[in-house]
Amino acid sequence: MEHMRLNKVKARGKWYVYLRDEKTAIIRGFDGSETDLEKLIAEKLEAHREPSPMEKARYRAGWRMEMARYLHKVTKARANRRSLAYDLSIESIFDRLQGQTDACEVTGIPFVYTPKDSDAGWHRRPFAPSIDRKDNRFAYTSDNIRIVAVCVNISINEWVLAYSRRCAAGSWKGRKMFCKSDLFVSLSIGFSPMFCNFL
Repeated sequence: MEHMRLNKVKARGKWYVYLRDEKTAIIRGFDGSETDLEKLIAEKLEAHREPSPMEKARYRAGWRMEMARYLHKVTKARANRRSLAYDLSIESIFDRLQGQTDACEVTGIPFVYTPKDSDAGWHRRPFAPSIDRKDNRFAYTSDNIRIVAVCVNISINEWVLAYSRRCAAGSWKGRKMFCKSDLFVSLSIGFSPMFCNFL
């Protein structure tokens, strides 16, 4: 195996291995044999390897399907509780997410599919997808729903779509410098700096 990217150092009987370019330690204080060290290095390098475009697409499709199942489960339960018609399927939600290129239909904000570390679900994740009914008087049907970021959904429910768009646009025009800091995230509608690219 090629270890040109690595610095291996032995001090006081223990091995330390660093990524040369990043100056990041991938192994500290290993006291096994050099053969075992080579095996451990191989494992660590595989963990640091950048996934191929095909691998990334496969991972994303897996997350997208999990999200489609989750959205189907929670919205169907909500429709049943309210005695509303429901014609969505897991496959139709998946196709919609894919067709939107995994981004909010209203703002273009990229969706975040990974759940919180401290939570098994996506509830209230600001940039997770959520299903919003365009007209709450009607059911969960394909022509009456859109898939938007959770923060956008909350904003629409609070102020309706037109005011949410005006609030987002006004916040950006008046506070361009916020895009250079995390402060932009604290705006009342919860948009991230990524939103700057879509206004």
